[in-house]
Amino acid sequence: MIQRVLFPCEIENMENGNKLIVGSTCIEKFDKIQNNSSTDYKQYLKDKKMKEKIVSNEEFIEQQFNGIVSTIREFKEVQNNDSIILNRELAADYKRILGIVESDYENQLKLAQSKIDMRIVQSTYSVTQAFLNDLKTYKETCKSEVWGITPEIARWCHKNGSPKLLELLQNFGEINKYTVDQIKEENHLYNVVVQFKNLFESNNIRLITNSKNSFNVISNIRNNIVIVVDTIQFIALKKTYLFEDKKAKVDIKELLRVGRISSQSYDNATNLICRHGNFKQDYKYYYADTSINEIAYVDKSSHKICVLDYNSFIQKFKYYIYENKIDMKKNQALLNYMQNNSTKYEENDYKHHLRQLGIFINK
Repeated sequence: MIQRVLFPCEIENMENGNKLIVGSTCIEKFDKIQNNSSTDYKQYLKDKKMKEKIVSNEEFIEQQFNGIVSTIREFKEVQNNDSIILNRELAADYKRILGIVESDYENQLKLAQSKIDMRIVQSTYSVTQAFLNDLKTYKETCKSEVWGITPEIARWCHKNGSPKLLELLQNFGEINKYTVDQIKEENHLYNVVVQFKNLFESNNIRLITNSKNSFNVISNIRNNIVIVVDTIQFIALKKTYLFEDKKAKVDIKELLRVGRISSQSYDNATNLICRHGNFKQDYKYYYADTSINEIAYVDKSSHKICVLDYNSFIQKFKYYIYENKIDMKKNQALLNYMQNNSTKYEENDYKHHLRQLGIFINK
């Protein structure tokens, strides 16, 4: 015989602060009883008895159909499991079978064992097993196909996707031209960029690195300029290639529309921006540093040091990099920008400004 061990428990009246020592059985008796009323306690005992009956009946039917309890539980978890987005057919099947489980199987668990209809239990077991096998096949297909909905993608979509995206994925059962650029799961983005590799190569563009949310490319005609391209924006721009137009073309300026010049290429970019125009007639390069985001030129007429935001300068004139010759209109735009957007220093003042930033130059 197991001897029950009683522990003293201290309870406190929340209104007057009075305290009382009682036995642990009293605490157990009122476990989960919100209002401590006799009605609540009777309902608690009723619910507890039903739970015990269900557990007992599960053990009973498990003896008849080995594995049924775990199968039913696995089936019910599908609705809470974010590892898969069901296609339209599977979603309809799941809803139908879930109704069978709730109305037929679970009601059988509430009966006396002598009244349980094993035909109903067996039928429910069979349809849930068949569904889980179909689901397994679907998930394996998704993993192997290029545009299948993998568990990682589904998990992202459930957490971050719009209701419309979830509806489209369910209707089509795969990723397509309507959804490919709405999914920002990192592995998906990486794999989509890989699909463009041949397109890049056939248009004299080389994919250097692919870091999921962005990728780096260079043009064969400007192989010292690295462009960082936003993956989502690029997919939105060229997504028809993935599903329809295999003869599509892409040029470097299209990539610039959704990309930027890498800071490691700023020096080369500056040279290319300025070298085809008359820029050097008016300004002389003085100093540039990406760490402080400054590029400085000497105005030859005033001898002032004109300092610009380096990043803004490069990104504004990034298309000039791929011009063979900058025309007079573009050259004037460059000169105007230099004049109107730069901070002017005397040379000694600018050197002092750099020293305050820990930079020392000899000019």
